[in-house]
Amino acid sequence: MTPSFDLPPFEELFEAIAQGERKIKINGLWGSSEAYFLSRLHQKGIPFCLVTPTTLNAQQMREEINFFVQHGGGASRVSLFPAWDILPYEPGMPRPDLVAQRLAILHRLARGEQVSLVTSVDAFLQKVLDKDFLLFRSTTVKQGDTIERDDLITRLFQNAYERVESVTAPGEYVSRGGIIDFYSPASEMPIRVEFFGDTIESLRTFDPATQKSIAQMDSAQIIPGRDNLA
Repeated sequence: MTPSFDLPPFEELFEAIAQGERKIKINGLWGSSEAYFLSRLHQKGIPFCLVTPTTLNAQQMREEINFFVQHGGGASRVSLFPAWDILPYEPGMPRPDLVAQRLAILHRLARGEQVSLVTSVDAFLQKVLDKDFLLFRSTTVKQGDTIERDDLITRLFQNAYERVESVTAPGEYVSRGGIIDFYSPASEMPIRVEFFGDTIESLRTFDPATQKSIAQMDSAQIIPGRDNLA
């Protein structure tokens, strides 16, 4: 039998949190009970941000919470907001996948989505893009839209996408004739845009390893490709 927190005083606790109570102290959670409690909070539609001491702690806690979410029949998962793999003033660039994870979550939050996430102290303290700036730089392209190919390339360039020979990582793009490939941090897979004149004829995801198309799309979101835009 799976233990349940859906009995008093826990129902009262969930209700107080949902109504915006700011100061709540919870005692007696030990082992995996903390992860289970947070999974129930998430499944009740109450978003949270858990800040852990280290990245490893954050990864482990997220896995535990999502284990209970999955076995509780939850459809959505708790997200991990990662830290860069380099210090802010170290030479070099952080890993594109980490940057993409951060930008995807920030974009969802900026749009007002309810997002439960686990993060570390380092990630929590690192600078992020301003909400209004992030929304201003984000746009949606749709099948059937009329837009010049060069205008789309300009949007990608202004959002710090890197031009490459073949798109394999978030924040990259390439153009060949009437086709533009780009990998938005808001998408799980890179996207191929095919033009007929100045009209977007098709939008499709594709496999970055084989470059073969996967699925048709009605629309795609372009958000900043880097999180250090001026």
